[in-house]
Amino acid sequence: MWTLHTCLVLGVDPHPDDLPEPTGEAALAWSLDLLEKAGPHAVAVKPNAAFFEALPGGTEALRRFVEACDLPVLLDVKRGDIGSTATAQAAACYDLLGVDAVTSQPWLGEDAVRPFLREGKASFVLCHTSNPSAPDVQHLATVE
Repeated sequence: MWTLHTCLVLGVDPHPDDLPEPTGEAALAWSLDLLEKAGPHAVAVKPNAAFFEALPGGTEALRRFVEACDLPVLLDVKRGDIGSTATAQAAACYDLLGVDAVTSQPWLGEDAVRPFLREGKASFVLCHTSNPSAPDVQHLATVE
C-alpha cells in the first residue's frame, strides 16, 4: 500500500443509469473498465453488491468481477442477520464470491457479525453512517 503513497479504495457502484443496458454483463464491462483505469492507483476495490444483485445476471457478474481483481476486495454488503442467516451470508461472501473483506452491521447483536470474523478475512462493522437520515435512529437517546 505504501509504495503507491495512497490509501485509495476504489468504489465500484455500477448504477443502472451509467450502463448502456441494465444487465449483469454491462455492469461487469463497466466495472472492469473502471478497474483497468483506476485500479493501478488503488490499494483495494470496494464493489457495492446491491448494484450487481439488482440486475439480471448480476450475481454472476459480481463473482466474475471479484475473480478478475488483483487487489484485495472489500464487498460493500452491510450484512448482518440472526446467527444462521448471517452464517449463510458470510459463506456467500467469502466462500462463493471469494472476497477478502465485507461490510457488516451489528443491529441484531454480536451473532449478526460473528460469522464475518474469519481467519484471514476482515469485516468493517458499521457503527455510524453518514446518510442524511442516520441521526433519526443513530442519535436516539435511550432510557433505562
